[in-house]
Amino acid sequence: MRTKKTARNLIISTILTTLVALIGLFKIKVFLANLGDEATGIYQLFTQIFSYISLVDAGLTSSLLYSLYKPVSDENHKKINEILKGGHNFYSKIALIIIAIGIVLSFKIDFFLSDYTLPLNYIRICFILFIVSSGINYFVTPQKVILEARQNLYKVHMVVYTSIIVKGLLEITLLLMHLKLLSLMLLAIGISIIQNIVILIIAKSDYKELDLKDAKPDNSFTKETKNLMVQKVTGIIFNNIDVILISKYISSASVVIYTSYNYIITSIQNIVKKIGSSSLASVGNLLVTDKTNAKNIFYEYNAMCFYIANILCVPLLLVITSFVSIFYGEAYVLPYLGSVSIVIILYFKVIDIPLEVFAEALGYFDKLKKCLIIQSIINLTLSLILLFKIGISGVILATVISFIIGEFALYPQILNKNYFKDDKINYYGHSAKLLVIGIASYLCLYLFVRNITVPNLFYWFLLGLGTFTINLLVVTIYFILTKETAFFARFKRLITERKKNHA
Repeated sequence: MRTKKTARNLIISTILTTLVALIGLFKIKVFLANLGDEATGIYQLFTQIFSYISLVDAGLTSSLLYSLYKPVSDENHKKINEILKGGHNFYSKIALIIIAIGIVLSFKIDFFLSDYTLPLNYIRICFILFIVSSGINYFVTPQKVILEARQNLYKVHMVVYTSIIVKGLLEITLLLMHLKLLSLMLLAIGISIIQNIVILIIAKSDYKELDLKDAKPDNSFTKETKNLMVQKVTGIIFNNIDVILISKYISSASVVIYTSYNYIITSIQNIVKKIGSSSLASVGNLLVTDKTNAKNIFYEYNAMCFYIANILCVPLLLVITSFVSIFYGEAYVLPYLGSVSIVIILYFKVIDIPLEVFAEALGYFDKLKKCLIIQSIINLTLSLILLFKIGISGVILATVISFIIGEFALYPQILNKNYFKDDKINYYGHSAKLLVIGIASYLCLYLFVRNITVPNLFYWFLLGLGTFTINLLVVTIYFILTKETAFFARFKRLITERKKNHA
C-alpha cells in the first residue's frame, strides 16, 4: 500500500507539474513580449521578496507534518485534531502577519530596484496585491498537511496545480488583450481564494474525522521553531538571494536573463522533486515501522536519483543555451560558465533528494542547522564577491560551491552517524560510481555536438532527442552492468500489481 500511494502521488504530481512547466515557458515569452523586460523582472522579484517575508512561518510545516506521522499511523483522531487545531491557530496568525509586513515593506520597494521607469505607486500596489494573493494560502496549511500525512498529497497537487494552470492560461489571455501587471495581481487573488475553498472541502471529504471546532490546540510542533527557523532562513538565502542581488546591483532587466535559464531548471527540478515530496510520508512511516530495511531503500533511492540526474542533465547541458537563444532571443543567453553552473545546480539538487527526504522524515532539524548555516554563509559571501568580478555567472557559481559543501558533503555524515550507523565512505563510493558515467557521457557527446548549429526549434528538438536517446542508452547500460537496477525491479513489480488489480 505504501508503494502504491507513493506511486500515485508521484505520477499525478509529475503530470501536473509538467503541464505547469510547459505553460510557464510560453507565459514568460508572452510576458516579455507584452510587459517588457522591466515589468517581467519586477514581477519575478516579487516572488523572491515574498520568500523572505514568509520567514515568519519559521518553516514549521515540516514539523507539523512530522508530528502527525504517529497519530495518523495509530488512527488517533483526537490527537490529530488537536495538532491540526494548533496548526490552524498558528498559520492564521502567520497569514495576517505576512500581509501586514508586505504592506509596510511596499513603501520601500524601490530599495530592491537599481532602476525603474514604472510609477513607484503602481509598483507598490501590485506588490501588495501579490503579497495578499500569496499570504492567504497559509489559512489552509493544516488541511494540506493532513492530506500529505495520510499519503494523499496528490489531492493537494491536483487542486494547486490546476489552479496554477488556469491562472497561467488566464494570465496569457489577459496579456494578449493588452492588460498589464495590475490585472494579473487581481487575478492571482481570485484564484487563491477559489483554490483555498476547494482544499477545505477536499480535506473534510478525505478525512471525515476532521473537526477543529472543539479540539484543544496542541502546539507541540512549534518546539522545533528555533531549528526550523535556521533551516528556513538559510534555505531562503541559498535559493532566493540570486535574483535580489542581480536586481539590486545590476538591473531588473538582467533578472530576466537569469530567470530565462532558472525557470527551465526549476521546472525540471520541481518535476523531479515530486519523487521526494510524494515519498516523504511513506519514508516517514517506513522509518517508524521498518528500520532494518531503511538502509537498502536509501541506497536504492540514491541510485534512482543519480540515474534521473544523469539522463536529464547531460543532454540539458548540451542544448539549454541554444533553446534560450531560439525561444527567448540571443539577448537572454548566459555565458558558458553560467549555463554550465546552473545545470550543475540541478544535478546536485536531484541527487540530494534521498538525503533531504530521509533527514526530514527522521526529524533531524537540529542536526541540519550546521550544514545550512555553512551553506548560506558561503553562498552569500561568494555571491557578493563573484557578482562584481564575473557578473551573473559568478552568482550562479557561488550557489554551486555552497550547495556541494553545505549539503552533499555534510548530510551523509549526519545520516550515517545518527541512523544508519554506517561508514560515510560507503555513500561517497556509491555516489562516485554513479557520477562517473554522467561525466563520461557528457564529454563524449560534447565532442560530437559542439560544432552543430541549430537554426530553429525543429532542429533543436532533433538535436535534443538525439543526445537524450544516446545518453539514455549509455547510462542505462552502465547501471545494468554495475547492478544498480533495484529501482527498475520495484517499478516492474508495481506495474505488475496494478495489472493484476485491474484484471
